[in-house]
Amino acid sequence: MVICHWSILSKLFVSLVPSTLDAKASVILKDGFKISKINSMIQLSPAATSEIQRLKLKQPQNVLFRLAIRQGGCSGWFYDMSFDQTVKTGDRVFDLNAIQLVVDAESLKYINGLTVDYSEDLMGGGFRFHNPQAIATCGCGNSFDFSQTSGVNNQ
Repeated sequence: MVICHWSILSKLFVSLVPSTLDAKASVILKDGFKISKINSMIQLSPAATSEIQRLKLKQPQNVLFRLAIRQGGCSGWFYDMSFDQTVKTGDRVFDLNAIQLVVDAESLKYINGLTVDYSEDLMGGGFRFHNPQAIATCGCGNSFDFSQTSGVNNQ
């Protein structure tokens, strides 16, 4: 019998057969929360990862990065990013580039395929969101709308 650590197995599978991996592979912690080890639902660019890590240095240790979708903004919906120390019931925790990203259950269905980037221009730096489910975005780039077929229930 061979016993192998999860990270070794995931690296082996990723290098050998990436097309056969389940995008929702996860580990369930003793308190019932899931940490996704292999994920294609959300992507962080290297620039976004670097900026989140920089901001995280100013926070208490072991803080989590939370991403949520909220109603509001110019186009009807916006991305809300914050730091949090608590994982709530129904939250999903993603391990992305050594960042623990937490998404609540309601927001989770609206971010499949989301890529978060960070860039700086003459107006300053900011996070940029590329969501394939969005059919319209505001000029600010942080507000968006979904198609009726995406499963969003505008209340």
